[in-house]
Amino acid sequence: MHRTQVGGLAEAEVRPHVAPRALARDGHVSEALAAVEPLLAPGRLAGLGEEDAALLLATALECRLARGDVGEALALGERLAAYLVRPGRTGAAAHHAAGELCAALNEVDTAAQHYAAAGALLTS
Repeated sequence: MHRTQVGGLAEAEVRPHVAPRALARDGHVSEALAAVEPLLAPGRLAGLGEEDAALLLATALECRLARGDVGEALALGERLAAYLVRPGRTGAAAHHAAGELCAALNEVDTAAQHYAAAGALLTS
């Protein structure tokens, strides 16, 4: 895992989604969930910026889908829905995760709409 310094602090200390996303990306789904779950506890997300919160929820949702925990992924999707209207990377992360959830549920047209929305938010 790459460690980037931000003002003397490791990026994972400044941006709490970095370590869980890296673990998930490397296929360490259980470890990623173990890292992200405490950060999703009630009240914890409120202390983060919207982008970090959306990325943590998206990471947890994608990990739940990878494990086949569709019910848990649906619950995370409900929490992530508030970020769908946000601009930039925040909204893009929410739309991408929503697209993954829709694809897992075989709602391919809706998934495509979410993926298109994510791309549009990143290019605008």
